[in-house]
Amino acid sequence: MRKVWIHFTLFLTLLFGGAFGAFIQSPIPPSSKQNYYRDVDGNGRLDRIDIKFLGLVSEKYIDDMLDSLAFDWIDSLGEPKHYVALKSDFSMDSTDRRLIHVNLDKRQQTFAPLTALATLDYSSSTFGSASLYLSDSTVFSLNMKDGMAPSIAYAHLRSRKGKGVDSLKIKFTEMVQPVDGCNVLLEYKVAKDTAVKELAASMVHWNLWGTEAVFEFNDEIPLDERLSPRDSLRLLKKCVTDSAANVTTDGIAFFPVKGFYPLDVSIPSLTIADNTPVSDDIPVFQTLFESAEEVSEDSLWELSMEAMGDEFDNALRENLGVGEKFKIDRHKLKIHFNVRIYTNLGSYVVGTQSEIMGDDDRFANTLSRIKLRWNYMDSNRRCVGTGAYLANILVTIEYDGKTVFRNDRDHGTSAFTFGVKRR
Repeated sequence: MRKVWIHFTLFLTLLFGGAFGAFIQSPIPPSSKQNYYRDVDGNGRLDRIDIKFLGLVSEKYIDDMLDSLAFDWIDSLGEPKHYVALKSDFSMDSTDRRLIHVNLDKRQQTFAPLTALATLDYSSSTFGSASLYLSDSTVFSLNMKDGMAPSIAYAHLRSRKGKGVDSLKIKFTEMVQPVDGCNVLLEYKVAKDTAVKELAASMVHWNLWGTEAVFEFNDEIPLDERLSPRDSLRLLKKCVTDSAANVTTDGIAFFPVKGFYPLDVSIPSLTIADNTPVSDDIPVFQTLFESAEEVSEDSLWELSMEAMGDEFDNALRENLGVGEKFKIDRHKLKIHFNVRIYTNLGSYVVGTQSEIMGDDDRFANTLSRIKLRWNYMDSNRRCVGTGAYLANILVTIEYDGKTVFRNDRDHGTSAFTFGVKRR
C-alpha cells in the first residue's frame, strides 16, 4: 500500500510540475481588436502603447512570461525606424487586469509629431506595426489601432501689432475636420498666466486635405483678445476629429506659438542638407542680415533673431528700467552669439563666436532679421551626416555695458535639439 501511495505521489508531482504546470504557464494571447497607439499628454507625439490580453495578467506574468515589444514608427527626422521597448517599460493598468501599458513618454521627443497610422506626409513609409516577444521566444504580431486624438504640430503667428489682420498658420499632426456645432476650435493661455481663454477667429482657411489651416483675426477682434507670440494654444475639447473618430480631449498639453517676439532666438527642429559640395572659401558659419517682414521658412540650419524696430526698442527700455521717452543709442548696443554643436552622444562637432554692433550698416532701418547660418561642416571641414544633434547656444544683448538679455536666463534654456537630414 505504501508503495502504491509513493507511486501516486510521484504521478501527481510529474503532473503538476510537468504538463499541467506548463498549461498554467501557457502564454495568454493578446486581443486582435483592442491594441492601441496612444498620445496620453496630447502633445501630438506617441507616448504609450496599450496591449489588451484575452485573459487576466499580473506583474508576475510580465516578469516571467514577457520579454519586449518591437514596433515601427516615424522618428523626428521623418524616417521610419524600428524601436524596442523592454519589459521594464511595461506596467499594469490600475483598473483592468487584462490591460498592459508600454510606457514611451521618456523617448517621445525622438518621434515625429504624428497621431495617425495613415497620413499624406509619410504615405511612402511603412510604420505602425508591432510584435510582442515572450521569454520563451513566442512572438505575437499585434493588430494595432489608432487611439490618438489629433493635435498641433506647428503654429506660427504673423502679428500686425494692431495695424492689420493677424494670421495664425497651424499644421496638424494628421488630417482633421471640425466637429459640427463648434464655432471656436482653439483655446490659448497668455505667457506667464494661468487663465485659459477661447480664441475666436474672424475667418478660417483650410487646405484641401485638412492638414493645415490659417486663422485670421481682423479689427473686429480686440487686441487684448488676440494671440501673441510666446503664448500657447491647444485644440478645444471634442471640437476636432480625425478619420478614426478620435476627438480632442480635455487636459492636453498647450503648444507654444512661434512668431516675432522682442529678444528671442530660434533654430529649426529639422533641417535639410544638400549633398552639393561646399566651396573651400565659404566659412563654416555666415552672419546674414535680411528684412523681417516675410516669414522665413528655410529648411537650412540657421540661428535666427529679429532685432531693431519699435518693439525691440521697447523691450530694451523695459529691461533697462527706463521710460518710453528714453532714446536708444545704437552705438551702445552689442549682440553676442556663442554656438557649440555636438552629436547626440556628446561629441564636439563645431562652434563659433561673433559680436554684432547695433550701428552695423547691414541692419535695415526698421525690423531686421539676423541669421547665423551653418553649412553642415565640422571643425575639420568635413560634412556631417544625417542624425540628431545638440546645439548649445548663448545669445546675450548688452546696452552700455549692461546685460539686458540672456537666452539661458530669460527663457530658461541654452540647449536646442535638432535633426539633420541629407538628401
